Amino acid sequence: MKTSSNKSIFYILLTCVLLLGSVTLNAQIYKDRNFSAQLNFGTLTYFGDLKAYRYIPTTRGNNELTPAYSFSCQGRVNNALAVRLTYIYGVVSGTEKLLDRYFRSSTHNISISGVLLLNQLFSKSKNSYLNERMLIYGVFGVGRVYYQSKLYNLKTNKVLKEKGYLPVTDPNYEFPKAAVVPFGFSVNFKFTNHQYVYNSKFKDRLYFNLEMIMYAIDTDDLDLTHDPDKRKDKYLFTSFGIYCVL
Repeated sequence: MKTSSNKSIFYILLTCVLLLGSVTLNAQIYKDRNFSAQLNFGTLTYFGDLKAYRYIPTTRGNNELTPAYSFSCQGRVNNALAVRLTYIYGVVSGTEKLLDRYFRSSTHNISISGVLLLNQLFSKSKNSYLNERMLIYGVFGVGRVYYQSKLYNLKTNKVLKEKGYLPVTDPNYEFPKAAVVPFGFSVNFKFTNHQYVYNSKFKDRLYFNLEMIMYAIDTDDLDLTHDPDKRKDKYLFTSFGIYCVL
């Protein structure tokens, strides 16, 4: 069990080192550019086999609106493009009342993404209200998710199946993981309308952030349920936070 646990920790650390290395390399090439950090809080909305409603999360029986947080560091390549490293931790949950089943999965998500400024698609004038107040970005990347899932009976809360929890009898056990593709939008709102911020050293450095990022997972095992008629699992991270230029 210790060997399996050590392997899991090793894979997580190796992924972190490789992704951080990519951002560090970007920093060395574009050392005259800005860097930023971002902290967000929000919810994960699951889409997959165990889903009460197709688009709307249910809060009855088993709450599908589950909390999550993320931390990102970002390096600018040029005025329109940046590279971002993101870590997300959250609980993903889904319910299927017809089957009397629900699941909960603890997820650790690490990804590296390209972030493209989209303001010019909406307004070409630098002095427009849009460009003065907000920055709109498109996000697309790749990464890996590590997860621990449990499948329950909806009426009795009895555990029917689980994956990723120790102890395990298989000596070749590895922490469950899958490739993930994040894509979506991010909007930064400037704080320049606040007198204190406008007249301080935080002018043009502090932003309020809103994000909607979909995470498409290369597995159908997150919910421990397999339906050949449905696609692989995914979840939406909807969040708000603070974005600060360093």
